[in-house]
Amino acid sequence: MPAEHSAEQTSARRAPVLLLIADPEVVCSMDILGEATSSRMSEAALAAGFAAVFAVSGVRVTPQGARDLPLADELGVPALVAYESTFVHPELLRLMVEHPLGRDESFTLYDAFGRPAALFTGWLSEVPDIMPMAEEIAWPEPMGPADVVRLVYREDVIRMEALVLRALGLIELTRVGWQRSVVFPALRWLANRGTSVARLEFAVLTMSVSTAPFCLLETAFGLPLGALCMLFAVQLGRILEPLAKLRGGNQSPTLDVPSRTRIGRAARPLTHAFLAAALTYRLVDDSERSGVAALLLLFLGASMVLFSLWHARKLLHGAPSEALELPDVQAIARRLGIALPTWIEGAPVVELMVVLVTLAGEVELPWTVLVGIGAARIWRWYVGPVMP
Repeated sequence: MPAEHSAEQTSARRAPVLLLIADPEVVCSMDILGEATSSRMSEAALAAGFAAVFAVSGVRVTPQGARDLPLADELGVPALVAYESTFVHPELLRLMVEHPLGRDESFTLYDAFGRPAALFTGWLSEVPDIMPMAEEIAWPEPMGPADVVRLVYREDVIRMEALVLRALGLIELTRVGWQRSVVFPALRWLANRGTSVARLEFAVLTMSVSTAPFCLLETAFGLPLGALCMLFAVQLGRILEPLAKLRGGNQSPTLDVPSRTRIGRAARPLTHAFLAAALTYRLVDDSERSGVAALLLLFLGASMVLFSLWHARKLLHGAPSEALELPDVQAIARRLGIALPTWIEGAPVVELMVVLVTLAGEVELPWTVLVGIGAARIWRWYVGPVMP
């Protein structure tokens, strides 16, 4: 076999490398949802099977683990040459690894505005000083220019955020309703601030515990403050898992995302337990209530607390707990033919209801809502499959 032919077959079998070059046209920050585009691109490429990541001198942010290369340095490998401001959908990167190009093949990836964002080549002999050009790539189904975003102007930030969320399976956060107007802005703010997931978990626990002492205050603001603590803890707990996905494996590479966000997922039953315990105490402590009535209230409230704590324990231990989950209020409304407002889509409806009824200042109202929640959880567990 000729030596050249053998070398070509060997290069075709090699996984490509990612070569990041400086983008001189960028006029805005390249930090997207708390991480530089070059770092996100590097992580996605390595996860897709790229052999290595290189960064040309002049790149603003060199990804962790990337090797710096001077201009005109010899390479001799299949490569994806990308601007540091570019992010490519991980599925397209995986296809590049699975379907390598021939030594004489090169294709340019253009974004939705027709700007060159990257070059996929079967053989890169040396580090280029500018982006090499070739014919446009033949997009595989169902991929297209929307799966490549080059961040140049501030107007590109929204498209870049949408692509990052879509790549991580979090695109539902940009839909209409509560997710778009509350959850995603909060997630963006927390990601850009760089707050660690561990600190947010501590905040969730603090707010969860604070529901009880606030509700024990016999003032006009005690009940609403306790209910608001519950709402904030539950909503923040829901944000922890998407935030951990945005951070990748940087904070704790040895643990997967669900294991790092168990406190966030357990926030709902924990806050329900603390709030129900405080409200039950206030009801039973009423001296004007008969002993039988107080005993009945104590039994119902304690059952709610114990079931919620049991659910929280299973979530914290990572055990199956689907039978203990609360029914989806919006799914029930659709089943009954009830049209809920659009803005409430994705909202913690139960917690919002508790906050609303506390404004009346009557302990019985939020307690009744929580006991109803406990009854729904017990019923689903009772009629559901047998759990280990």
